[in-house]
Amino acid sequence: MNVLERGEQYKRRKGLYEAKYPATKKGGDKQTVKAKKLNEETALSFAQDTSAKTNKSPRSIQMDVQIATDIPEEIRDAIRDTPVADDKGGLLMLARMSPVGVAEDTGTALS
Repeated sequence: MNVLERGEQYKRRKGLYEAKYPATKKGGDKQTVKAKKLNEETALSFAQDTSAKTNKSPRSIQMDVQIATDIPEEIRDAIRDTPVADDKGGLLMLARMSPVGVAEDTGTALS
């Protein structure tokens, strides 16, 4: 599994994790009784929980999710079968660019 695919898997897992534990979501419900009880049971963020299960650092998990979240789907599809899909530094650079800049750098037209 390359870096891009791993990021996409973590992104899907993060969505499921935050649906199950909404209080762990950035800006999530931290006021209701249910949320306060949940925080007592588990205060682990998605990255912390996944880190414990995968032996990767929480920051590495966060960067992988950023890659899948911030690179538009059309661009991810265009680079999926290229060497860039396994270049974490290159993918992070694309993720941190504006969508227009990414499209220009990859030669992909955004619809």
